[in-house]
Amino acid sequence: MKTLRVCLFLLLVSVLCSLIFLYERRSIVLPWQVQTQQAVYSSLIETGENSLLQAAEFKMKVLFPYDFMEEGERADWHVLQWYYDNLPEDYLLKSSPSFYPDSVLPEAWKYSSLYSLCRECGINLASDPEFFIVISASVRAGLPFSTNSMQIFPLSEEEEDVQRVALVLPSPEITDIIIEDRSDEDSGFPEVPMTPDQWSRFIRVLGPRFRDLAIGEGILEMAEESASLLMKDLFEGAGIDIQTIEFSS
Repeated sequence: MKTLRVCLFLLLVSVLCSLIFLYERRSIVLPWQVQTQQAVYSSLIETGENSLLQAAEFKMKVLFPYDFMEEGERADWHVLQWYYDNLPEDYLLKSSPSFYPDSVLPEAWKYSSLYSLCRECGINLASDPEFFIVISASVRAGLPFSTNSMQIFPLSEEEEDVQRVALVLPSPEITDIIIEDRSDEDSGFPEVPMTPDQWSRFIRVLGPRFRDLAIGEGILEMAEESASLLMKDLFEGAGIDIQTIEFSS
């Protein structure tokens, strides 16, 4: 059983590497690659003893701060500005969920952290409530593979001509969040009045929020679908029929 698992894993790695080489040379077009704003692709990245199967990518354009607020909600930036400028200690207390008995921010302070980020980066939404920034980002999801992370369970009898197996694959996870730098050639969008240090802090804080947006839009489910298609193609090419594919929790 262990020997079968190791052999199939080595087969998977070798075939994946060949597919990536051919794909990069444009010799083949992967059937599961969807050319849309939400693109699906597969590539193998080797990291020491482990390998990472990149399985899905979302290319996103969002309007900051509006896409980071609940649809239809508005914040009273002037109230937040007054506390921020005149009572900074109270502002810090009131903007922390731990300050409240139920650890839930009241509506007036729901977007206080968003306002703080803007002020730290030189943006005052109270002075210009219509201000927005268009941000382009890519979020990628993949499956971390090792010799022990993929479980293979033979289902066929020895006398059967076709081998049948059940697979348990590692669950997909977010692997990369890439926020694109704005260039001087960007046109049609408001200028961003930030220093390089402010922009660096801005994108560092927004990274986890892009992660949440992508997960909410189904990037992990898309990665599972892409990985399942890939596994079926690889195993069928080796004469092995996959009966079921599950993902470990």
